[in-house]
Amino acid sequence: MKNIFYFFSILLLVSCASTDTSVNNDYRTVQERVVAVKTEGNSTIISSGRLDAWYKINTFLNEGMIYEMTMEIPRVVTDPIIIPAKVLSFTPDDYLQRDLFGRYITKYHELKTAQKDPEK
Repeated sequence: MKNIFYFFSILLLVSCASTDTSVNNDYRTVQERVVAVKTEGNSTIISSGRLDAWYKINTFLNEGMIYEMTMEIPRVVTDPIIIPAKVLSFTPDDYLQRDLFGRYITKYHELKTAQKDPEK
């Protein structure tokens, strides 16, 4: 009986001391205020409020609306123009004014022309 207790105690210590392989450090969680710029099918292109970070998410959102969003983004990105992201949660805030939204649309079209052509 005492041997069984020691065996399970050692097993418990070893299992608690080992590193957890299910935790994936390839992504980091970011909470930002974003603007939904363009919907493409079931995905949406969003931008941070400063027009410097652009993400593509697999969630349909209303264009021109501001959202408080928590998402996971990859730590290493090969193509930094539009980063694929996974949405964890979002809350709609308000619609952006039309003239300000025009800046996002203009910047998005600039980024699309700067993006590499997938056929080449």
